[in-house]
Order: sequence, then C-alpha cells, then structure tokens
Amino acid sequence: MHTPILSTTRLARALGLVIAMTGTTAVADDTELFVTGFDAPAECNIPNVLFVIDTSGSMDAQIETQVDWDPEQTFEGCFDSNMIYYTQTGELPECGSTQAFPKTGNFCAAGDDRLDLVGRYKNLFLGWDTDRQRWLQLEDFVPAEGELPPPAYPVDCEADRGVHGDGTTGAVFAADGLPTPWDVTDATEPAWAAGSNVTIFDGNWLNWNGNPPTILKSRLQIVQDVTTDVIDSMDQMNVAVMRFNNNEGGSVIQAMESLDTSREQAKRVINDLLPGGLTPLSETLFEGGQYLAGRLVDYGNVGPEFSVAGSRQGGDPTGAAYSSPITDRGQKTYIILLSDGEPNEDTSADGKIVALPGFGGLVGPDCDGTGDGRCLDDMAEYLFKADLRATVPGRQNVVTHTIGFTQDLPILQSTARRGGGRYFRADDTASLTTVLTDLAESFEEDGGLFTAPLVPVDSFNRGTTLNNVFISVFEPSNRVRWPGNLKKYELEIDTTGDNTNIRLIDQNRQPAVDPNTGAFLDSAQSFWSDDPDGRDAALGGAASQLPDPADRLLFTNIASGDLNAPGGQNRVSIDNIDISAAALGAPSDQRDNVIEWALGRDVLDEDDDGDTTDNRQSMGDPLHSVPVSVLYGGTPSQPDTTVYVSTNEGYLHAVDASTGEELWSFVPARLLQRLYNLYTNNVSGTRVYGLDGEITVAIENSDGQPGISGSERVILLFGMRRGGDAVFALDVTDRSRPRLLWEIDPGTAGFESLGQTWSKPVVTEVDVGGTDRRVALFGGGYDAGQDNRIFREDTAGTAIYMVDLLTGDLIWSAGSGPEHDRLLTRMRYSIPSELRTFDVNGDGRADRLYFGDMGGQLWRIDLFNGNGASNLGEGGVLAALGGTELGGSPPSEEIRRFYEPVDVVPVIREDKIYIALNIGSGYRAHPLDGDTLDQFFSVRDFAVFDTINTEDYPAPLTVDDLANITTIEAPILEPDEAGWRLEMVLGQGEKILRRSTTFANVILFTSFTPASIGNGCVPPGGLNRLYAVSIFDGRSQTNLDQPGDFTPEDRTTALAQGGIAPEVQVLLPTNDDGEPVDPVILVGAELPPVSPDPQRLFKTFWLQREQP
Repeated sequence: MHTPILSTTRLARALGLVIAMTGTTAVADDTELFVTGFDAPAECNIPNVLFVIDTSGSMDAQIETQVDWDPEQTFEGCFDSNMIYYTQTGELPECGSTQAFPKTGNFCAAGDDRLDLVGRYKNLFLGWDTDRQRWLQLEDFVPAEGELPPPAYPVDCEADRGVHGDGTTGAVFAADGLPTPWDVTDATEPAWAAGSNVTIFDGNWLNWNGNPPTILKSRLQIVQDVTTDVIDSMDQMNVAVMRFNNNEGGSVIQAMESLDTSREQAKRVINDLLPGGLTPLSETLFEGGQYLAGRLVDYGNVGPEFSVAGSRQGGDPTGAAYSSPITDRGQKTYIILLSDGEPNEDTSADGKIVALPGFGGLVGPDCDGTGDGRCLDDMAEYLFKADLRATVPGRQNVVTHTIGFTQDLPILQSTARRGGGRYFRADDTASLTTVLTDLAESFEEDGGLFTAPLVPVDSFNRGTTLNNVFISVFEPSNRVRWPGNLKKYELEIDTTGDNTNIRLIDQNRQPAVDPNTGAFLDSAQSFWSDDPDGRDAALGGAASQLPDPADRLLFTNIASGDLNAPGGQNRVSIDNIDISAAALGAPSDQRDNVIEWALGRDVLDEDDDGDTTDNRQSMGDPLHSVPVSVLYGGTPSQPDTTVYVSTNEGYLHAVDASTGEELWSFVPARLLQRLYNLYTNNVSGTRVYGLDGEITVAIENSDGQPGISGSERVILLFGMRRGGDAVFALDVTDRSRPRLLWEIDPGTAGFESLGQTWSKPVVTEVDVGGTDRRVALFGGGYDAGQDNRIFREDTAGTAIYMVDLLTGDLIWSAGSGPEHDRLLTRMRYSIPSELRTFDVNGDGRADRLYFGDMGGQLWRIDLFNGNGASNLGEGGVLAALGGTELGGSPPSEEIRRFYEPVDVVPVIREDKIYIALNIGSGYRAHPLDGDTLDQFFSVRDFAVFDTINTEDYPAPLTVDDLANITTIEAPILEPDEAGWRLEMVLGQGEKILRRSTTFANVILFTSFTPASIGNGCVPPGGLNRLYAVSIFDGRSQTNLDQPGDFTPEDRTTALAQGGIAPEVQVLLPTNDDGEPVDPVILVGAELPPVSPDPQRLFKTFWLQREQP
C-alpha cells in the first residue's frame, strides 16, 4: 500500500467526497539563496589571491623543461591539433578522448586569448543540435562506445553572449528554435547556467604539454614565466605578491590590487625577483597572515625588500601596521604558496604564531610539528578557521593552496590539507601552467536546510496520518557535491488539558526543532542515528546506515531492465567489465577508484582519518526530491515500509523505514558519466544535478487492503528536473528485483518537445477507444531558457503527454506543433508543473486536466473517455494572468509564471456549483527576483459538467476580471463572480514558490520574500510567510497577526525557518488511544499557530444533470 505525503486525494476520500483529484508537492529552485557563482554580480567574483614565491638560493638551479608554448607551432602527439578537447573536472584529457569538437566549430571568441596563452579555458559551453534546433550540453554529443562522433557542430560559451556569435552577421546571441544557431536578439537565448561547466583544451597545446622539445631554465625563471602568463590569462581577480627575505621571514612586494589596474606592475615585480637566501616558509606565511588581517608589520621590515607602502595603513612606507585587503563580506581570499624545498632556519615565528588571537581554541595549545617550519601547517589551519576581520560581517578566513616544485614535500601537503586548500606537485613549465591555471579557474568560480517532509498516511486506518515523519535534508556547498540525507522523526501528541499539543521529537523523546528558528536543535538525535546529529545534514540518518561497499547493491541499466538479474550485468562493481572508465567519465587509471567511491568506499579519505578503506557514509542532496513511502505489509505496530528518495548524485535510494538501512540504489546509465566529476568534487560556481525530480508511486491492481500482495504491483515514476530530460518507470513490487519498465526522452519518437522533466507524472485511468487504460500524464517540462529573466515563447516543454503506464508507449499528446493529436496554438510556453486530474462523474476515470504554464496561463483540458486518440482531448486557456495578453514585451511586473500545480477544489455555495482553481505565481528559477508583482489567484470554473471544444473557448479571463481583495478587510464576492486575487505586497519580491493546499475551505500556502541587503556577493536569504484565507473570498480565517478584529494582516504569519519553506502539510493524527485529534499544520519541521476547524468540514455531493 502506498503511503504518500498527505494529499487532497486522501482527504477527499476520508471525507466521503466522490471527486477524484490528484496532487502532490512541488519544490523551489533554492540554489541562488545559498551560493554565488556564474550568476552572481560581477563584483562578487573578485577574490583576493596572495602569491608567496620561493626566492631561496635553490631556485637558481637549472632544470630541463619545455620550450615556450607557441600556438603558431604545430606539436606532434596523440591529440589532434585541429581539435578542441574538454573535461568536466579541469584535468587533462586522455589520449583517445571522444570529448572533443573541431576547432572550426569553436565560436567562443572569449576564450581565444587564454587558449593562446595557456592552452585552456573554462566557462559554460553549449553545442548546437541542427536536427532539434536547440543548444545542448556538450555531453549530449559524446558518442557511445563503438559509435562514430557526430558531424561538426558549432560550440559557443556564456562569456561570449551578445559579443561575437557567428562573428559575421551581427547575430550575437545563441538562439533556440530557429534554423540558424544565433539571432540578433536574446528572445530565445538558451539558459547558460544549464550549459556544460567544462575546461576546453587546445589539442595542439596538449601535444606540447605531453611531448615537447626541451631547454634548460632556472627554477625561478620557470616560475616567473608561468606565473606571469597565468596572470595575463586571469580576469576579475585581486592579486598581491610576497617573496622570501634572504634570512628571515618574507615581505609584501606587491599590494593587493585588481588586475584591471595592476597587471603589468604585478608581472614586473615577479620578473624582477632574484634567487638567494633561505627558505623561511612558516615565517613568511605568518607575515602573510599579518597582512591579510591588517595587523602589525613584522618581517616586512627585515628586507632586503621591505613590504611596500601600498600594503601599509595610509600608504605610509614606514607604517607600523598593514592595511587589510579583506574589505567585503563574502569576498574569498586565497594564498598560493610555492616552494622547491623544506623550510630551513625557520623558527623565529613559532612563538608569534602560537600567540595569535584565538589560536589555542582554534588549533591547539602549541604547534604539533618538529624542527624548522614546525608551525607552518598550524598557521595555515589558523588562517582557515579564524575570523581575520571581526569588523566585516561573517567569517573572513583564508584558504591556503601549496605547490611543491620539482619535488614532493609532505609539509606542504599537510599545510594545504589543514589550510582548506589543495596540494600540487609541478616539475616543469607545462605542469606548473596546468596547476596555476587550474587554481585560477577555481578562484573565478568559487562561490542545513530541509525539503518537504514525508508524513505517511496510516494505511491501516486511512482517515489519519502515521506519526512518523521522514525529512530529506541538505547542506549547500561551494563544491560539486552537496551533502544530503534522509532522517526520521516522530510527532508527539499531548491531549492532556484543554488543548492538543503536538511537537516533532527525536529518538530520545526530546524536542527536535527550535521553535524560534525552525531549525533542528543541535541536541536532536534523529531515528537511525547513533549520536546527536542536530542540524548537520551529513551526520546520522540513512547516510549513517549505508551498507558496507562490498555488500552494497548499486544498480544501473546498461544491459536490460532487470536491474538485479543473475550475472550482475547491471551491477555497478569493479568486476563488471561493461562499466568502463569512459562510461564513468574517468581516466582509465581511476576507473576502480570511482566505482569504489560510488559504492561508498572512502578512497579519498574524506573523513581525514588516514584510512581509505572505510565507509564514507555519505549521500547526495535531495534538493528538490521529496521522499515517498510504500507499505509492503507488516502490522500496525510493526509496518514493513520502504522509503524512496532520489538525490543530485543521480541515485534513487530504497531505504528500510524501520532501520534506515539502504536496500539498494539505482543510477541511470545516462548519469554514470557524471560520477567522476562528483568523485573529484572540485569547487564549482554552478550546480550539478542528477535525479532532481519528484517521485510518483502507483499501486496497480490495488485490492484496497494494507500491504502489497497477490497481483498488486508497485511502480515508481520520476523525472530528472534540472538533471535532464528523461522520465523513468521502475517496477519495485519485488524489492529485491527492481525492474526498469521504460525510459522516455526527446529522442523517443513523439517526445521531441520534451524539456527538462520537472512535471511529476500523474497516474490515472482513461477509456481510450473503448478500452480502459492505466496511463501516466505529465507536462512537457521546463525550457531552461525561462531562466533568462525575459518574457519569451519557449522551444521545449510546450506539450502535455499521456503514456501507457506499463510500456511507456505514447497514447495521446497536445501541443502547438503538428506532431500532436490535439493542436493547441496557445501552448507556446513550457509546462513544468504537475497536471491535476479531475473525475467529474465519479467513475474512476479522469475527465479533465488543469495546469498552468510559464506564460502565466491557466489551462483546462477535457478528456472524452471512449474516443480514440485522435479526438481524445479538447482544451484551451481559462485565464491569462501573466504577460501573454500585453504584447511582445510586457512590463516586468506583469511577467508571472506558474511553476506549481493548480489546487483544484469543488465548491457549492448558495446553490452555485463551481471548481475553484487556486494557484500562485513566482519566479522559482530566481527566488531573489524583485521585479514582478506576483499574486495568488482563485479562478472559478463554472462549466463543471460541461465539456468545451477547443474552438469554442471564449477569450481568457485576465487579472482585471478577478476581484482584488488585497486591502479589503471583509471582501464580499457573489457566487457567480469570476474569482479573486491577492497581491503579494508585504515586501519587494514576495512570491509564491509552493503549491497551495485547501482544507476545511481554508486555502493554505506559503510565500517567500527575499531579504534586502547591501552586498550582493552574499546570498541574502529571506522571509517565509504562511497564509490562511477563505476559499470563498480570500478573507482572513485565523487571527494570525494580532489580537482583536480580523484584518488583512491576519491572513499571514511569519515562519521562523530559512531558505524556502516547503509546502504546507495538513496532518490528521491520532492520540495514544487511536482516536483522531484536531488537524495539524506542518511546514517543514515547523508547527505554525494555525489550526483548521474540523467542524467547518462538510460533504459535497455531485449530481450530474441529464443531457437534453
């Protein structure tokens, strides 16, 4: 028996309604609330970089190295000099790599200079698919093993938008849906944030790097040549330079300044360096800390060169204190420390380091090394953990990267590890170029929350909900991987006294949530966790119960749909030779490590315990995925339940609800190639998505009894949301033998219009040509071009589909193109939301669909059960509430988008029968947007029992046709009015990013208002509010704001939680005696002061009138 999140369907059945509706959760795109990256303001991508260059005597040694890179000279090697190669990780490609395209197809002019200087360039790239007339990720063009590469195709980059284009005609914007790749306007520009975040390499440079002619140069000369070349290739960076003093410490010889104004000066300072003296590493790093923190000058007064005037307060060359270059909240600061040898004569800073403010609490009572430089790694740890600028909001710390030049240096490895950075070894010009360019690219890009809870309906007593609460949690990161988890809590119900008190508790029967913040208490210990895990997403939960990698069942679908078939062809394991390094996107020598990592082995020693064979006990983030559960059997006291949740690492996890142990997990074959990028986990300013969509559970041949038995089948359907454009159906009836039933993507005949698969599939029954068919219905998905902050018609996602549930065969579709069964010319905007079904006559078949689209249009589709596919559906737009009726360039405040499903509620009032269609607008792709006047709408459809042919649809309702009740204390609407609207005006940018829920004639929904702060470099967060309004006229239903009379302000109350609040859950709990208690409102883990009155419930009876 399926036990989903409490839905309108379950409530309707529990209340005896004969209306069948289907609806579930939708979720918001939160990422711009947590990180800055390619989409951040330009000034936010200006980190501070302090180069500390070894100028000791040993740097005068001559070594053999490559001749200077010359792009005009052809170098021989295993790469094609006429090709551009690329990798997701920034690592050099291997010989024979198929991730490549001809140089003649490279239209990214913005990267030409860097390719000429350092042979590589990192940005967001897209490739043009001539057949689909769309720009796609470069990975979509990689041929499968044994296949020929595709014909040459144009490639462009985000940095080049609006500048170069085809380079000849003035068409400078990449464009979807046109016969040619570029256009003169950005009207149909693809979303660059959805592009491939890759590093491209000149094939000729790769040959030079691998096997060039050689010459002799001093170590220092190599460092000078490479560093100045890399500085030439860097943009949007502040750079300072330090050198070693001859005998003690080091000095700042170039103050921190933007390369826009200091590039030539920084290069000149570096080129003027001369070798000589000792290697005082820790003393120099200490002085670097003094500079960055704005503390007293110490070794900068030793010489031979003194710290320059620009580094000192007031620009005074004899000033006693440094002027810190860390001035802005959210600004990143890095040190690159390069040395060719161990520290020597490096002890005078030991006491100074230990005496730094807070050192004992952050690092320890003393340095833990011995001999010269014994405090070097301790100093790096201090810089990483300390707040160097208490007067600047937030924690201003420093990340230290180290480079061992011509030899491996364990002290530098430890320094980087403890300093939060990376260690590299470089031996010559080519390898040092790769290291410094890699670091520069990461600097340019560097930029404990929960999603909706699963509160299962009690399948043993359908009118109530179980007291178990499953919550998927995640933690934002500036790297490719975001840690996530699935955790279990309980609702405790106290019915003693006059009121029913409900709280979320942990396994120790203690409160789990701080009522003041809406976040988990640090002391909370979720079920399945061995220790308190509090608000730490990575600790405890299902992640802590992952099986040993040797026993873990990780499946894919490279061989067949039978994922656990004998022979293990679909098992992700080292022994499965069909899973090659290329299939994983990995170098050949990393294939086994990536597989072991994917199985949960800590091959990278991520827990820093020195053991690379233990379990890493880590899950990916379920950013937009909501867990679902299935009751397979058991008893009311010991139910046998499995929880399913998907993550952005591309895994679908099956978890035992009692123990938290994973039964198995599944990674679609199309996502295997992303595993190596996840494995390396580099700094990233863009989000890597996997299985990001929501899951639908369908129980076939249901006998209405708890558990799964007999001919019943359990089928999971899910899309990929931001992760891709495929829809999957998985049979999990036998939990030990999951089977992939079908997989649909735009390459499947009839689905060419499919976009990113955001629309959660809906399962229902439809009579097609006299045969009852179990079908899945879903919207065409999301066109990522909607991310571009303009009003536009879409080139993908502009359709709705009906497929056979068991086979995936296309039964019927509607859209604006001639390939669809029903042509709907207004369907020119993508449809990411779930389709809401409606059973008019109670016969168990869907008669109608309702949904919104990215143009702010509200659709109705009538299904004519019994007809064949060619005339199965008719439809049109009921209301146009966005910019579609305002010309080609509507005002920004009118550009409303509907991401969420419609809340479909039947209403009888004063002998009037209508269907209330409740929906809110909000720019989910940009929750920080403040330009649109978003609104909540309740539109009335009075044609309850009538069907409407497509050609008979009247002009759609507009915003002006609905009563504006925003400022009216007690609005009065006549039953025959078109509906009402409520403007979101409690703060600039207030918007609705979750679906609404109606219970007891009260509409419940949340809004999000972005915070307004001065520094755009730091994600600002915002304020969540809960609204409770009457379905009849939008008036206040609970005195939420203050005592006294009801006012418009009483419609809403502020929530404590951060991020974007999940959708509202209405719970029907029971007490210890099994008796129902008052309904409870749950938003995430928060229990707001809203209590729907169960006495206000009433039954609705439908009497379909006879046809004349």
